[in-house]
Amino acid sequence: MESVKLASAIAACPFFLIAVSVIFLIMGKIKFLRSAEGYAAFLAVLTALFFMRFPTENIHLFDGMAVISGMTAWIWIIVLVSLAGSVFVSIVRQLQHPGSYYFLLFFSAASAMLAAAADNLFFAFAASEVSIIPLYFLVSCRRGKQGLHAAYKLSVFGSFFSAFSMLGLAFLNYSCPSLYFSALSKTGLPDGLAVMGFLLYAFSFSFKIAAAPFGLVYRDVLSGAPGPVAAFIASSWVLCGLPALYKIYSLFYSGPVHDFFPAMAVLSVIAGGISAFYGRSLKRIAVGLLSAGIGFCLLAFSGDKSGLIALIYHLPALAASVAGLFLFSFYFEKEEISLPLSGLAGFAARKPVIAVSATVCLFSAAGLPPFGGFFAKFLILFSLIKSESFFLAAAGMIGLAFSVLCCFKLVSVLFFRQEQPLPEGKAVPRAYVPLAADLCIIILAIFLAAYGIFSNYFIGKISAML
Repeated sequence: MESVKLASAIAACPFFLIAVSVIFLIMGKIKFLRSAEGYAAFLAVLTALFFMRFPTENIHLFDGMAVISGMTAWIWIIVLVSLAGSVFVSIVRQLQHPGSYYFLLFFSAASAMLAAAADNLFFAFAASEVSIIPLYFLVSCRRGKQGLHAAYKLSVFGSFFSAFSMLGLAFLNYSCPSLYFSALSKTGLPDGLAVMGFLLYAFSFSFKIAAAPFGLVYRDVLSGAPGPVAAFIASSWVLCGLPALYKIYSLFYSGPVHDFFPAMAVLSVIAGGISAFYGRSLKRIAVGLLSAGIGFCLLAFSGDKSGLIALIYHLPALAASVAGLFLFSFYFEKEEISLPLSGLAGFAARKPVIAVSATVCLFSAAGLPPFGGFFAKFLILFSLIKSESFFLAAAGMIGLAFSVLCCFKLVSVLFFRQEQPLPEGKAVPRAYVPLAADLCIIILAIFLAAYGIFSNYFIGKISAML
């Protein structure tokens, strides 16, 4: 009986978010309830987190098309925490249509959670497509042309790669009797048409997880999106496509599909590190570090048995790091336009606590000790060396080198460069940053420090979960 209650609580989580999102849409039509929607949304996410548990055994949904495993529950918690942070920061924002905003945000999160649980190629595609549609509207919430440009770019590229997914599914549906991963693992070596289908499908999902070179698209999308939405996309939505790609990789031991993932991993790690190093604004640097982090996730696919543990351990560190950087970028936006890196000069003297907290997020994203990102990347590289994938480990080290150089560049501006004085009579423009963003940055920094210092505890929990 206890196991049934546990399964019901876990499986009901995304459906609870969908039901609540509809309620927010109705509340938006009632004028005197609009001001309370943000608080209601935050309470709803906390409720979902309170009832969230790790399953003692796999839970099957939709006739087995979705399976809630330990890895799925881990990603679901990341999505819920990211959603809670985005809602918390959005409460004080002057939203013109709060009901529609929270409806889209919750609906996207619930669909992304189902995509992470997918055990069927078609279900993974359908859930990911449903989850990206609300993002087209959410990224356009930002005032000015930049938000519209971001929404247009995401919708065009999203539609383009959706066509690749559909073509790949058509090839697979013609060649394979079933699109369930459990059935695909028993069909043996696929024919040429099926291999092409797998490649097209994996290629399109690489866009959804912001792997290189698609990080260039997300660089503009996340730079133009509102801060809470950009933090949600970068810290949770892009992670939900990883389980499907990992399951595809596990089907092959050689051949072009097996070789596709290491190639994409190397490209993402190196290109992401270089993009971060040459980034001209904080958001562009954050997107580069995100792509490099996704590259490390793909590198973990090629590791030994400890690679999966390293991958799962890496996900919260990556999510917290990039979310902190996107929230930190609030301080360097003037009239909705990101300022160049020179705008960071003198910030540490004005807000030392926030500067140190943001530096922790930056160090973790780049892989510097003693924070969570360092131990995650170390475990991934160690798993590659144990599996004798020395070339992939070397590529990871090259990407880390560029990320570390990017850290030194930012820290030198943030802490050691003085702010340029303006002519007499002119005030220095300051961006309005809600207190909720300050609290989130500090909380994320504390988490990343604890996640690294107590890494053995978390790794033990992950090992027991698997």
